[in-house]
Amino acid sequence: DIDPKILARIKTDVTRLETISARFSKIGSLPNREGTKISVVLDDLVAYMRIRMPKDITLELHQDEHEQTVSINTELMTWVLENIIKNSIDAIRGKGSIGIHISWEKTALIRIKDSGSGIPKKLQKKIFEAGITTKKRGWGLGLALAKRIVEQYHEGKLRLAGSSETGTTFEIELPIEKKQR
Repeated sequence: DIDPKILARIKTDVTRLETISARFSKIGSLPNREGTKISVVLDDLVAYMRIRMPKDITLELHQDEHEQTVSINTELMTWVLENIIKNSIDAIRGKGSIGIHISWEKTALIRIKDSGSGIPKKLQKKIFEAGITTKKRGWGLGLALAKRIVEQYHEGKLRLAGSSETGTTFEIELPIEKKQR
C-alpha cells in the first residue's frame, strides 16, 4: 500500500546514488565520452532539481532550436551542471531565479545565470582554486573539480562570466562534435 509517486521518487534517488558512485570512480581516469544532446541531460537534471529545491526559486531552461551533438561523459557533465545549480540555489537565499540558456554557434554555450547575492570581488579570480569557498560548510572543491572536468576531460571552457550583488553567471563552452562524412 505504498503511493506509486513515493516509489518513483525512491527509484529516482537510488538511480542518483548509483550515478554519484559512478562519478567518483571516473575521477582521476579518462572517462568515456559519447555524442550527446546536451538538452536531454539538462531536461533530466532540471526535472530532478525542481523537485528538490525551495519552492520560491524558479529554474528555467531556454535553448535555441539548432541543437547539435557534443562529446561528453554524461555522468561527469551532469555533476558539473548540478554543482553550479546548487551553488546558485545557495547564493539566492530565499526567493529568486536560475536561468539556463543553451546556444549553438562554433561551440555549445551553456550560460547559467542566477539572481543570488553574487561572489565577493576579492574571490572572483580565485573561485576555481581548491579550498576557496563562501560557504560555512564544505571544502571548496566543487568549482575546482568542475573546471577540471570541463577543461581537461571535455576540452571545453568553464568561466565566471560575471558576478555582482544582483547575481552570478557561469559559462560552459563545449566543442561541437565533428560531423562524420
